[in-house]
Amino acid sequence: YVVTGSYDKTLILWKLSNGNRERSFVGHTYHVYAVAVTPSGDGIVSGSGDMTAILWNIHDSSRLLTFKGHEGWVYDVVVSSSGLHLYTCSRDETAIKWSMKTGERLDTFRGHIDEVNSCCLTSDDKYLLTASDDKTAIVWNADDTTRLRTLKGHSSCVWSVCVCSDARIVATGSFDNTVILWDFQTATPVCTLRDHADFPRCVYFSKNG
Repeated sequence: YVVTGSYDKTLILWKLSNGNRERSFVGHTYHVYAVAVTPSGDGIVSGSGDMTAILWNIHDSSRLLTFKGHEGWVYDVVVSSSGLHLYTCSRDETAIKWSMKTGERLDTFRGHIDEVNSCCLTSDDKYLLTASDDKTAIVWNADDTTRLRTLKGHSSCVWSVCVCSDARIVATGSFDNTVILWDFQTATPVCTLRDHADFPRCVYFSKNG
């Protein structure tokens, strides 16, 4: 299966073998900007311009939890590998850590001075990374919201961030039309990829790095 989220306010679950729509998920009142599947494969989380994230039952499209607390559009969602926590980031300049069991807000990550567009976790769930319109990405301690390192080097908004599976390299994509690869430990650029003619909206690593 593949799940998609749309500006039409819905999510759709598709069967890859035949391309058919299996079911739709209706409940958001504004654009859906982000989707993630839970590690168990039984749930879908979506982030929306209605300032909420929703946990859905993938099998019957019922709404299990609604995560309310952001004061701006929710641009990205990521579920921890343990399935215990959800992280969201928003136009309100923050990221939030939530309980996937209760929907309770556990922590708020404050430090960016503009919209937070993208977030990701290291594979061990110890570190959260966020990318912002303030031209930076930040590495946080996911357990206590401590700001550990700031990745500075882009000349425009940072739209996307991803970390490789062994947490050696971070990739960021920016409105300056570049992707920068960073050393995770030192927050220094390793190289800059400049071949795009427009801004790279998404970055992603292969599983083997």
